Amino acid sequence: MAKQILVVDPDDASRAQIVSKLETNQIRALEATDGRQALEVAHDARPDLVVTELVLGDITGLNLCRRLREDPALDPMPVVVLSRYADEVDRILCFELGVDDFVPKPFSANELVARLKAILRRPPARANTTAAPGAHGAAPPRPGEVRIGDLVVEATPRELQILAELVRQEGRVVSREEILERVWEPGTTATPRTVDAHIKALRRKLGRARDCIRTIRGIGYRYEPIPGKPISTPA
Repeated sequence: MAKQILVVDPDDASRAQIVSKLETNQIRALEATDGRQALEVAHDARPDLVVTELVLGDITGLNLCRRLREDPALDPMPVVVLSRYADEVDRILCFELGVDDFVPKPFSANELVARLKAILRRPPARANTTAAPGAHGAAPPRPGEVRIGDLVVEATPRELQILAELVRQEGRVVSREEILERVWEPGTTATPRTVDAHIKALRRKLGRARDCIRTIRGIGYRYEPIPGKPISTPA
């Protein structure tokens, strides 16, 4: 079945350029011109990925991303943001909301589609754990969830990938640059501060289990298992 991507952009020319390139690559393109229409299409069609301009006519792109992430029926749908106006603060806010990539305008349509296809090919995050999913009689975590002991946390695909990478290298300090290399696609505009933003968002979701991710100042992060609380992610 062909993949579906929802393109949200009030600029007809920009939207048409993306739609044309997607269809050339055998990807079905859905269209929306504002945030409310985008939410309706997302609920009706359940696209595999959403590409949205940050500046929309009714709600902001940030609000759209937040609502996509807060809706359990839609999260963890990957989201990519496009904009020519966003500054570094806007980009970091996007990543804190769980956005998968940020592409500044003007952009190469070929490169954009290559990035989108890379995200669509991305396998679900899977951690090497000391306990199999569903251990101790618990139901295995669903897609978009991670289980630490009896705590079940919803996370974005990117956050799950970061956590899986840290767990895979349990006890070792993993630099921000290494996380970027292993988790993001080649040619990404993400920076070490992007990694920090994702870690911050992930820790906030982990709540009382947040201390399993330790900050090693000036270097990166280290995963330290919590005694008696095995971690598992979707298979």
